[in-house]
Amino acid sequence: MCWPSITTYNQSIKLQNVVSTCFLLCFIYPDISFPTNSIASDFCIADLSQPDGPAGYPCKDPSKVTVDDFVSSGLAVPSGNTTNFYNSAIRDINIEQFPGLNGMGISMLRADLDVSGVTPFHTHRVAEVLLGFEGSVVAGFVDSNNTAYYKTLNKGEVMIIPPTMLHFFYNVDSTPAVTYSFYPSDEHGVQIIDFALFQSNLPSKCSTRSLHLIMQKYRSSRSSLEALIYDDYDIIECRAITYFTLFCWYQHS
Repeated sequence: MCWPSITTYNQSIKLQNVVSTCFLLCFIYPDISFPTNSIASDFCIADLSQPDGPAGYPCKDPSKVTVDDFVSSGLAVPSGNTTNFYNSAIRDINIEQFPGLNGMGISMLRADLDVSGVTPFHTHRVAEVLLGFEGSVVAGFVDSNNTAYYKTLNKGEVMIIPPTMLHFFYNVDSTPAVTYSFYPSDEHGVQIIDFALFQSNLPSKCSTRSLHLIMQKYRSSRSSLEALIYDDYDIIECRAITYFTLFCWYQHS
């Protein structure tokens, strides 16, 4: 009887491990995709008259698809009223606003920032490509090592924001600014620190206690938190790092 060699046996075990791993990946991540030479259809315009499901919206009848399904003017329209605390407004462009994005794995956003306008610290679950369109903005993010990367973006300049990084941008021009953001996801998700702290169901005593601890650090480095908030030089910087949050810290002191 001829027994397989040790080398052949090891190769067989390795092959079994690879097959088992691929099977588990397909089972755990059913949406995982592999390159293929065949495409079921060229596109799938979302049929918004039908309910959204785990696999997204069903496709619109191809015979009813027109060129308008592939065009959107959403980014050309101002985001809205910027007369608010942040002096800014945003407009999301996703499948609900632009059915042609269905199945494309992308979404976009327009931000309008009035003079001194700011988009405070927030995160997305995916990367962001930030494009300066009008005016000048300071944009930046802080990585997990607490290193800050920030720079002034002028018209036509682009910055990449890695996934999940806390980031912000604010207008440093004497005229309104406009930015566009693009994301590699149908739903990029967003979490704004201010809202997470003060518009969530977190008990006030929890947020007060945690903010109190943070305030002690600020007091040890500055003579007064009030000076940090109201100093003429620091005012826009404070707003960029969630001026509203700092104000609430001051109120809780």
